[in-house]
Amino acid sequence: MKVIPHASLRPEIWPAVVLLVLASLITSGCTRSHSPKLVERDPCLDSGPAHTTAYNKCVSEREERRAEALRILLSDDPADNPQRQVAVPGDSDFQPSDFPDDPMPASFRMPSDLNLKDTRAFPYKARISWKYVSDRFLPSSKESARMMQVDRLIKAAVTADGFAKWGCTVTGGKRQVWVFYTLDDAAFVSRVQAALAQTGPYPIEFSSRKQTDVSAEVQNAEQPRLTPKRCLE
Repeated sequence: MKVIPHASLRPEIWPAVVLLVLASLITSGCTRSHSPKLVERDPCLDSGPAHTTAYNKCVSEREERRAEALRILLSDDPADNPQRQVAVPGDSDFQPSDFPDDPMPASFRMPSDLNLKDTRAFPYKARISWKYVSDRFLPSSKESARMMQVDRLIKAAVTADGFAKWGCTVTGGKRQVWVFYTLDDAAFVSRVQAALAQTGPYPIEFSSRKQTDVSAEVQNAEQPRLTPKRCLE
């Protein structure tokens, strides 16, 4: 029987072999291992199980909010322009005392250049109220879109010729309120109703009052600013 001698590696190449094996193991481990994919829980499941009416409503409203946010982002409409100042404590130059004492949270939108003396040129203060139903602080995206449409139509109908000035818009407590200063309260209502007739009806209510005389504080101040608190008085 012929004996074949066992072949052995030369000692001087052992380090290279060890490095090659280690590199192979590391490469194999990196290619096979991966971080587990994170699965986010759908927040709409808080409204109800998947495919239920409540769940589907939540998903639909979420898509509407995304679409509305994209529309505003791409919009050239002045009504969507952030020139209207958002008056919230800590996010404007208003002081906490400039806001109503009501603890109910609210979002205020106001023109940035309106002072109190400007409003005194109009004998009447008119309000338009829209009550909404929502599980959240703000109205649903669908209702919010209708409110924005009403906002554009009303302002175009009453402010273009100087008949009225927009004072503020307040959203909170299941209600959105527009405040205007106008020359004639009855004519103001007629103009608004005519402007909304083609696209309505809308769940709005009107109220108005005659403005009181200018106080000494207003007379003595150079340009007293219209604050959220004064607007809602």
